[in-house]
Order: sequence, then structure tokens, then C-alpha cells
Amino acid sequence: MAKSSILRSVFFYGASGVTFLLVLHLASTSEIGFRPSPYSDLTTSQAKALDIFFSMDQQLTTLATLSIGGVAAFVFQRYNNRSVPKAQVVRAMLSWMFSGLSLLCGYLTYQRVEYMLDYHFFDLRAQLVTWPSRLQFITFGLALIVFADFVLQALQDIPPNTGK
Repeated sequence: MAKSSILRSVFFYGASGVTFLLVLHLASTSEIGFRPSPYSDLTTSQAKALDIFFSMDQQLTTLATLSIGGVAAFVFQRYNNRSVPKAQVVRAMLSWMFSGLSLLCGYLTYQRVEYMLDYHFFDLRAQLVTWPSRLQFITFGLALIVFADFVLQALQDIPPNTGK
């Protein structure tokens, strides 16, 4: 891999990471002062919040699955009759790993909310739920950053025997 390619990747990861952390910082909320409160039945607003929460979890799960498929499709289309460069294999594996971790965190989030409801307390801002939910988002964001780098590098990789 050329030195300029490595520098371009380092700059890309650095800029993407800083942007991602800035967005994450702006979107985060404080959890100080929130304690789970027991309930008998969910109120209308709590039920709506739960629906929105599960909708977001489901969308992130779907997008992480699509990311896994996108990497695989790009590998098979771009590197059809030739070997995949080692750096690209690393990028693809990292993207798959982060997408898989996002799926795992989504499942963990679902299990934690189910646990919370089974024991009759409701607070979607409790650390029991927020940590796996945030990890799901963070790992999905990392998967997208690595996937974008994978695609950019693949588009700059000129296949041999193209006649140019």
C-alpha cells in the first residue's frame, strides 16, 4: 500500500472520528437524577416512548445487517476475478466486526428492556438500557466509517488488465 494511501486513510479516520464524537457529544443527555420508578401500567407517553425506542433499535439492527451485506456485495463485485488486497480484507473484517457488535448490542438492549418491564420498572434513561443502546449506535457508526473507507479505497484501486 502506498504511503499516500495510508496518510489518506489516517486523515479520513481522524476526521470521521472527530465528527462522530462531536455528534455523539451533542446528542448525549445527562442521566443524573433519574431513578427507575415502579409502575402498574405504562402511561400513554411511556408506551409511545417504548415504541419509538424499539423502532430505533430495529432500524439500527436493519442498517447494521445491510452494512454487512453491502461489504460482501462490494467485495464480490469489485474484486470478482482477482484477490482482495490485504488492507481491504482488514477494512472489510473491521466493518463486519463493528456491524456484528452493533447487532449484539441491539439484542442486548432488547433483553435489558424486557428485563426492566418484567420487573415492573420503566426508565429508558437508566444505565441498564442506555449503555447497550449507545454502544449499538457507536459500533454502527464505526462500521459505517470503516465501510466508507473500504469503498473509497476500492474505487481508487485500479484493476490490472483494464487496458489503461
